Amino acid sequence: MSCTIKMKKSFQINDTQSNGGSMVDDDVSNGRPENVFPNVSGSERVAGMTRYRKVFIKKESGILNCAKFFIDSPSPAGDHFRIKAGTDSDVQADAAGYANWAGAGFIAEELVGGSSAVIRALLDSNDGVYVGSKIALVDRDNLTNGAPSIEYLDVSAVSYGIFDGCDNLIGWSDIDTANAETTEAFLDGLDVFKLTVETAGQNERATVSRDLGMLGNVFTVEIKTYFKSLGRAILNNAAHDGFSFLIDNDSCRLRATFGSDGLFVYNGQNFNEVGTDVVDLGVFSTWKFVANYTTPASATCSVYKNGILIASNVDCSEYPASNPNNGRIELFQHGNATNGVTTYVDFIRILDGTPASVGECIITTSTPCPASHSPRTRAKVSGTVVGPFDVSGKNLIIKIDGGPAQTITFSGNGLTVEEVVDAINEILSGANAYPIGSGSIGICSQKDSSMSSVQILSESTANDILGLDNSVHYGSDGTAVAGKQFEYAFDDIGNRKTNKFGGDSSGAGLRPASYSANNLNQYTSRTVPGYVNILETGRLMIA
Repeated sequence: MSCTIKMKKSFQINDTQSNGGSMVDDDVSNGRPENVFPNVSGSERVAGMTRYRKVFIKKESGILNCAKFFIDSPSPAGDHFRIKAGTDSDVQADAAGYANWAGAGFIAEELVGGSSAVIRALLDSNDGVYVGSKIALVDRDNLTNGAPSIEYLDVSAVSYGIFDGCDNLIGWSDIDTANAETTEAFLDGLDVFKLTVETAGQNERATVSRDLGMLGNVFTVEIKTYFKSLGRAILNNAAHDGFSFLIDNDSCRLRATFGSDGLFVYNGQNFNEVGTDVVDLGVFSTWKFVANYTTPASATCSVYKNGILIASNVDCSEYPASNPNNGRIELFQHGNATNGVTTYVDFIRILDGTPASVGECIITTSTPCPASHSPRTRAKVSGTVVGPFDVSGKNLIIKIDGGPAQTITFSGNGLTVEEVVDAINEILSGANAYPIGSGSIGICSQKDSSMSSVQILSESTANDILGLDNSVHYGSDGTAVAGKQFEYAFDDIGNRKTNKFGGDSSGAGLRPASYSANNLNQYTSRTVPGYVNILETGRLMIA
């Protein structure tokens, strides 16, 4: 069954209230730039604007049943696109009053088909999905006749979360003490908050706070930190020289404190130890706290570090002495005894059932996604493997982003995970293999996007794919090869933002560089580390 579909233009095409109207017999050219919207100038992009255009979807011939019209993916350039069904004759003045526009986004966590009807997603603003709409879940690793698999699910509930990128202090209250300071800073290519106490003293602390909106009894907090210098978190059952955050809901408070002696969560009487060896200096770490205050007297939270559960059922049943300010968040760097304690914060993110100002949301569908359909945050597949690997003569066939099949043929049995990784990376183009612990291997497309695709076409021992990771070159003895590491990060349109290179045999000591691009996606500046990168040394022999 087939048909011919064309997009047709409207009678008026301009930026006035009469824009739109009835259909005319003039096709919208397929695949041509500016076929619907005109070019957005640099000044318009900086100032911000909303522009409407009306198109008609016309079946020219054939049979068409159950047609669906949707946006395939968000714009990579930071624009927000929305669509809404109109009438035969409505104009821009009518459209400006319409509600429930449909958008597009990415899933924020891997979705296992058949297991849940709850989807965590990231849109480009706090709209685009609404109750009664359908969402199209695209599984780009599950191809049928070369096309990605799509499942359409009915939305029964949607709630938006709160995200603050901590790139500027607008909207935050800065209440530092005399010898403390909270500033905007730049670290490893990221805009961050810097909280520091230069000269320690009793009750010295850098503090910022803000109201994020009403929170319910169950919420998730994610915070990305870089601890440059910390003292003890707790002394005499009080915060001392560590970093803390606290968040209030309508009856309780979640308070966590990080220091050289570990991570602690307060229950109103004592600081409960989460772990004494979980706080690292000199690296970014992402922490997640899943708090349940349904029964305040027995409230608990689960704690994750870099996606790994490190503690569960941690008592967090703090009752503030005064009435809590629901939705209030505060960040503290304490400095009672140690000079120069410093913490950088890249972001703070909260998920709850209350609409907020950005597009991180929880979507509940009337039925779970089918078991055969498991769209992922970026290209990866899952499996279970055990090393050492007996792979002599076996082939690993991989397609990256729909490109040609690449074949890796192994030789030898009893290989370590690092030896298998080296064998893959010597041949594989467009992706990297990397070790995951001692018994599994990851492969991920170098394109950090949910649009990318890694297909494993043959049964493989390297099938535990956990997502984009730092590219570290490992030698045959399983240790990182000094000077042969390379890390990088790109924005959504592909401009390189940062890179790091070099490194020592422990995987540390990389040399960072950053890049800046203008609105035309042209590089305007870059930083160059003050080092000479020497990859190999040897003797010069003359015969």
